[in-house]
Amino acid sequence: MFRVSRATQATLLLLAVAAGAAKGQLSTDTYQYDARGRLAIVQTGGGVKTTYSHDPADNRSNVKVLRQGETTATQEKWEAESLPHATGFAQYAGWGASVGSPVTAMTYGPYTNSVPSGAHTAVWRMLIDNNASLSADAVVVLDVNDSEANQVIASRVLTAQSFAASMAYQVFELPFFVDLSRVGHHLEFRTWYQNKAYINVDWISRI
Repeated sequence: MFRVSRATQATLLLLAVAAGAAKGQLSTDTYQYDARGRLAIVQTGGGVKTTYSHDPADNRSNVKVLRQGETTATQEKWEAESLPHATGFAQYAGWGASVGSPVTAMTYGPYTNSVPSGAHTAVWRMLIDNNASLSADAVVVLDVNDSEANQVIASRVLTAQSFAASMAYQVFELPFFVDLSRVGHHLEFRTWYQNKAYINVDWISRI
């Protein structure tokens, strides 16, 4: 996959004005450009990631489309409301938690033991009620946990500013690596609510 250096990456955020396909909700698409101003990645709020690479003459040489919200032979997906919960409430679209909900796991599990060795990515489709806060406080923490070893192998903190728009679903990725010693272990992709804002999780996948 073509990767953009964090030091040179520019990001443009666009709120999709049309209702998303999933449950009629708005979604946020994000666009990433490389150091030469060429479109590198388009991430839709519906869960489709398109990656572009270019030849030395700046022509697009390859396009890779990844559908992150599908279940395939190499991908897994779970609706948030189907997973275990320690806080929050079921909604028509996904699982929500609002200010006043206990600070604990909105979702945990699914304890999948079918992740092969190698590099993978956990994916969340989520929204926040208001992304205007400039606070550096976490609104939600995502992690990948090896339940056999009781060890977090990857984590990501999201603030309000991590969300490109309010009340619009956005996709967040968390890369992780499974070495041979973890093959067959039951893994969790957990969502830790921080009682700072309303958060809704639509689905979680592993690619």
